[in-house]
Amino acid sequence: MTEIELMGRVREAGLSRVAHDLERLLKPSIRIKAHPVDEATLALGASKFGGVPDLPPEIGWPERNGQRLDLIAQLNLSEITSLKPPAYQLSLLDVGSNLSALDALPQAGILYFFYDVAEQPGGYKPEDRGGWKVVHYDGASSRLKHCEAASALPEDGPLPACRLEFAKEVTLPDLEEALMDRLWLSDAEEDAYREVIKGVETSTQICHRLLGYPQIIQNAMERQCAVLSHGLADNNANRRIYEPEEVEWHLLLQVDSDDNAEMSWGDVGRLYFWIRKAHFRAHDFEGVWLVLQCH
Repeated sequence: MTEIELMGRVREAGLSRVAHDLERLLKPSIRIKAHPVDEATLALGASKFGGVPDLPPEIGWPERNGQRLDLIAQLNLSEITSLKPPAYQLSLLDVGSNLSALDALPQAGILYFFYDVAEQPGGYKPEDRGGWKVVHYDGASSRLKHCEAASALPEDGPLPACRLEFAKEVTLPDLEEALMDRLWLSDAEEDAYREVIKGVETSTQICHRLLGYPQIIQNAMERQCAVLSHGLADNNANRRIYEPEEVEWHLLLQVDSDDNAEMSWGDVGRLYFWIRKAHFRAHDFEGVWLVLQCH
């Protein structure tokens, strides 16, 4: 859905009072659709879900407790940056920044997303760190090598490979997001806004997404990421301390449960990879935090 179409729905829903503010909160995103494929037919370094990674010699396959993590996604950025939409103006209400504009993405190379599918750590305690890994390779594609399945792979083997289809879209924040509190929506306006969001994407619709706002299943996750990424327990005291930092966290990738990709996260849940603004701008993916939410 385009910006014009989405904002048309906002105004038609009776939200003209806050339409200008909502327009400033729009974040561009890349919608991803997965299609099962014979991995042997994919070009080396091509974007995909599942399968085995195409890595250069200097990057090892990430492990946890001696077990290789599953490849969730291999995203060839040259396939994505061609879809780069125009940057949007920052909003005075959004004290973070329009980080999700695709111009902040590395312009080249590959982003690899790995995860411990067998254990499925949810990102709710500090010791979950290590259950996922995001790696950026920006070297020559000629140095890539298709890794081989080995005994060190997860018990059930790699996830089946899927080719990916990309499309640009714009997203609005969920009502659970703290920045929505600043709009002071009435009860009627909240109901109308829910209908707008529901009309764009239902909770049962599969949604894989690079950047933009998350489709929240339970609660907003930014403060959780801020606290736990510091190695601290996620309790009220620590949440108060790290409240100012929550605006620094932005969605990097949302991966839905998807029968086509044989992905199931908890009870039909989603994986959310989060990154701090400064790290994203520096193309530093070492501090990415993951959250799993399910129904």
